[in-house]
Amino acid sequence: MIDDLPLNKMNLPDIETVAVTNITQNSALVVSSVIDNGGGRVKVSGICWSPTNQTPTIEDSKTMNGFSEGEYKTLLTDLDIASSYYVRAYATNLKGTAYGEVIHFTTTAPLAILTPPVITDITSTSAIASGSITRYEETVTTRGFCWNIEGNPTIEDAKVECTQGSQEFTCELQDLEEGIVYTVRAYAINSGGVAYSDPVNFKTGAPTIKDIDGNEYTTVKIGNQTWMVENLKVTHYRNGDPIERVTVASEWNVEVGKYGVYQNNDLIAAIAGNLYNWYAIADPRNIAPEGWRVPTEEDWTILVNYLGGDAVAGGKLKSTDPLHWTAPNEGATNSSGFTAVGGGVAGTGTLGGNLTIQGVYWCSTEHNPTTGLIRIIEHNHTQAIYSGGAKKGAYSVRLIKDE
Repeated sequence: MIDDLPLNKMNLPDIETVAVTNITQNSALVVSSVIDNGGGRVKVSGICWSPTNQTPTIEDSKTMNGFSEGEYKTLLTDLDIASSYYVRAYATNLKGTAYGEVIHFTTTAPLAILTPPVITDITSTSAIASGSITRYEETVTTRGFCWNIEGNPTIEDAKVECTQGSQEFTCELQDLEEGIVYTVRAYAINSGGVAYSDPVNFKTGAPTIKDIDGNEYTTVKIGNQTWMVENLKVTHYRNGDPIERVTVASEWNVEVGKYGVYQNNDLIAAIAGNLYNWYAIADPRNIAPEGWRVPTEEDWTILVNYLGGDAVAGGKLKSTDPLHWTAPNEGATNSSGFTAVGGGVAGTGTLGGNLTIQGVYWCSTEHNPTTGLIRIIEHNHTQAIYSGGAKKGAYSVRLIKDE
């Protein structure tokens, strides 16, 4: 063991506060180092800290590590959340106590807790979002809203920072596209990180279209396609010629354009639309207004693939309104904004069946001489099934815009 130098030749230790790392809500790791003992053995070393004294000493809170030279690490625990501390290393020999540099740090805060945003004043290109922080508002430095069209947006997506408000805050979402379903979340940033609210969907305003009968339909843009949000209920072709209405089941059994109303109930038609046979949708006089058409199977495939494929697209297409589907409305989110309803089917033996059980939609693509292609959406699964349907049967129609 090396003897201490005489006291008159001894110096205070050379001590360094290296870093404060691994800061959490209630702890921090302090790295220190005794660089030189000053000619006298270190009797005790450690760190001292205080939430108020900017030059803490061993009269404040401290640790005592005993004899120690070189680097040592000290874990501080039981600290207060989101609180400021001053810390520095110390070392003592016979000459006295020396201190390292003071390091100031702040413990992190828990993530803020937010309510889902409320969306109002929706236009075709903007909307007003209002949010609320229910806990740890006092620790938040930045708050706002983020949005996208895929779901679960983050601050890496489109966002707006709200400069006004604290617990309650409101911002305008701008530069939106018309007829799009957006997902928006409120966010708040504090020292603990980024917190998000639950997501909320809303649809920007979109142009409406009218058929030749004057029925008005809202529209939605899904990916690069624009679709009607309601089932077609027109009763005339584009040139004004009437489409023949079926009043008894046997009238379906002919190869001419026909439409029917579910069990001849016009109140249901107002919600679920009319049912059309193949010959009506394929008629060259056209049941769609100018600029619109009955979708091909390729159009449907693009839509379904955009929504994740056959297995899940049905849920994203279905309305969540219990009036539109029999329980269980399996996986229904309507995240696409398409708002599919159970419109039922009709055929040579019936004027209507499976209302709120099935939504069956025509494609303009022929399958074979007696069948056309259809997409089937049902109440008890999430699929959008590709199939063939008898041309003399009758199903719902959604129109797509010519792009």
